[in-house]
Amino acid sequence: MSAYMNRKAAMHWGLNWPPDIACMEPSRMGGNRYVTWTEVHDRQRKRQAERLADIRRIPVPQIQPCYVWTFYNDTWLYGGWYCYVVTRHQHNAVNFQGLDKKLAISLMTEIAVGVLPDAANFTSWMEAMTRRYPRRQSKDPRLAGSVIGWLRDKRIFTRQRPTASCQ
Repeated sequence: MSAYMNRKAAMHWGLNWPPDIACMEPSRMGGNRYVTWTEVHDRQRKRQAERLADIRRIPVPQIQPCYVWTFYNDTWLYGGWYCYVVTRHQHNAVNFQGLDKKLAISLMTEIAVGVLPDAANFTSWMEAMTRRYPRRQSKDPRLAGSVIGWLRDKRIFTRQRPTASCQ
């Protein structure tokens, strides 16, 4: 029967191992195998290098089909213009609780409607986009517009599907 035994347990049982032996572990071929401190430290360095490589690895950008939806809400409580980027699994509010400037500038650059791409012009851009790309639904009488595109990394909107070179 093979079992793992560290140096402290060996000292407790009265075994005198050479100073370079760290532990005894079961061998794949049966029996026991002595492991040196050099092997232990090499394993630790290898694990640490793999972990650092995982941390430093740049993730592949996520590309999702989406559509941009702008609408005017005329209620007294939350009245005003709103913009959402809607994907299959989530709705990203561009200007609900604070303005997501990177996404807003990306939208204004890709969907050119005659308004300069600046965060200060976002409300006028939503109005112009709604006029240029109207969205009509029988159930929802609000003034609204929509444009289909692609969302990369949840922050960058493009009208054309990004190719592998953009990733």
